[in-house]
Amino acid sequence: MFEKLRKYRADRERYMKKIEEFQKKVDALDANIRSEESTAIVGVINLLQITPEKAAERLGYIEEERKPAPKKSAASDKNSGKDSAKSSDGKEPVGSTDAAENNDNKFEGDVLNEVF
Repeated sequence: MFEKLRKYRADRERYMKKIEEFQKKVDALDANIRSEESTAIVGVINLLQITPEKAAERLGYIEEERKPAPKKSAASDKNSGKDSAKSSDGKEPVGSTDAAENNDNKFEGDVLNEVF
């Protein structure tokens, strides 16, 4: 009575194993592609005999000077008016942009540091 159902489940399990196997192969190929691209880029830079800074300049990359954020004391935080933005339960509102801006800046810094 349930032969077809068992067969479908067995087929599904077999195909899921194949999908996992192929996904591992695709991930390995992606890593190989990235590695070969990096090697090719370094090779071109060496052939042109230019520095990474000169290559970045030719590509239009503009590095802005990073300045450390000013440190705030606990006393200045209390007087800054941030408490007024908190709800009655003491938590900041969900739409607070400070956390989102910090995460965006961190991501940009990570990408820039990784690439150059």
